[in-house]
Amino acid sequence: MRVNLYALATVVFVGASIAADTSTKICPVLGPAFPAPVGLSSEKLFQAAVGSFEDALEKALETDLSTNGPGQFNTTTMSIGMFSTSEDGLLYQRHYTDPAVRNSSFGTQQVDSRSIYRLGSIGKLLTVYSFLISVGDQRFNDPIAKYIPELVRDSKTVKSQNGMTPDWNETTLGQLASHMSGLSHDYLLHGLITEPALFRSGCSPMYSNNGFELLGLALERITGSKVGDLFTEGIVRPLALHDTSYAVPKSTQNGVIPGNTTVSGWANDAGILGPAGAPAQTRRWMKPVTFTAGINMAVGAPWEIYRAQVGGRTVDLYTKDGGWGAYATLLVLVPDFKFGFSILTANLIGSNVGAKNVYFIAEMLGSSILPALENVARQQANATFAGHYTSIASGLNSSLTVLVDIQPALRVENWVSNGTKIFEEVIGLDSTSGDYIDFRIQPNNLYSGNEVGFTRAWQIYRPLRHQLFDMGRDGSDNLREHWS
Repeated sequence: MRVNLYALATVVFVGASIAADTSTKICPVLGPAFPAPVGLSSEKLFQAAVGSFEDALEKALETDLSTNGPGQFNTTTMSIGMFSTSEDGLLYQRHYTDPAVRNSSFGTQQVDSRSIYRLGSIGKLLTVYSFLISVGDQRFNDPIAKYIPELVRDSKTVKSQNGMTPDWNETTLGQLASHMSGLSHDYLLHGLITEPALFRSGCSPMYSNNGFELLGLALERITGSKVGDLFTEGIVRPLALHDTSYAVPKSTQNGVIPGNTTVSGWANDAGILGPAGAPAQTRRWMKPVTFTAGINMAVGAPWEIYRAQVGGRTVDLYTKDGGWGAYATLLVLVPDFKFGFSILTANLIGSNVGAKNVYFIAEMLGSSILPALENVARQQANATFAGHYTSIASGLNSSLTVLVDIQPALRVENWVSNGTKIFEEVIGLDSTSGDYIDFRIQPNNLYSGNEVGFTRAWQIYRPLRHQLFDMGRDGSDNLREHWS
């Protein structure tokens, strides 16, 4: 099915008819189908899904096998947490200590919620977060040359290997934050002027550590403060993250350190890459900047955004992974459900193998938890909103029915407004000819607190006209989608 989200689109379904039980799939608006689930810690469906994940994880720890293939789980120390904005504290936590950490002479020998891992490139996400807290996103279209003019000055006298030097007057802070700068990947800031551009800025996403070093330097020049100080004042102290720091902790107490501080990479200084707002600003941040070559992946600033099919619709997962020495980590946020999880690991095998383990664990967790979240949201929406509504105003003939079925979003039927049948008399539904309307409402996040608002999305299917004409070729509206 071909859909244009920004305009009315003509779509042809294969099939003779659509039954009133909405057996056909609608095309919902991108975003949550139902209000985000709350009280997950007391929801049986969610707890059952947690139990399924626990069983899969225990099997992986015992056999080194996951549903996606073999890993090295029982030689990997890990801490896994799940959380929801509707509840304080963690919904779930699981800690496992492998022999290398249990027998280490450094740091903790038993991991728990106070244990400290190196985050790796999750620090890039925290760097952008610090930037947004400190100066906002209004400067994202500014060129990096505005804040580091010596890049332009030096590039006039020093040539790159292929003569294609990045255009620093075109490369913006926002492009640095979203891997759209065209800069090289490696940690080579000291020789960046001589590094050839990989792409023109804004052309194609390419992971770049150098871009974040420049972003951090620009942030320091804009604010007159060190990135580490901004991180502490903007994130660590307000959120009371007592065991989180920008630089390597002075003490190894509570540190997860397999082997020793050198082999694990615990003591390595990543420099300004260490940790590598307002609601409207946050909404802008939680959006893709560009697609990748992968059909189900996009890039944000610097989110790695994956698309999953859950409950017959698309759900976006905003993620950031990290790898450093013995450490492999992953943070996942799912805005549709106001839910997230983190996976922190350490082993002596290295971050490449660790990353494989992390994504295997994430797949185990997601395959159990995401469908449960959708089902809990559906059940809660049914309990809260489904029913027949009638105006209590004297002499006013207004009513409608709201129900939950197998499709995404709440369905509206039999809508009468002051005696007017909306579907038949306003929209033009001709039920005598077999016309069918699917009228849905989805939460729009326009309200806060206990208030919930909805936006409509509706479609008409006209089977009689479909039989008489080839609607897909002559441009007639066999099925029209209305986006509000």
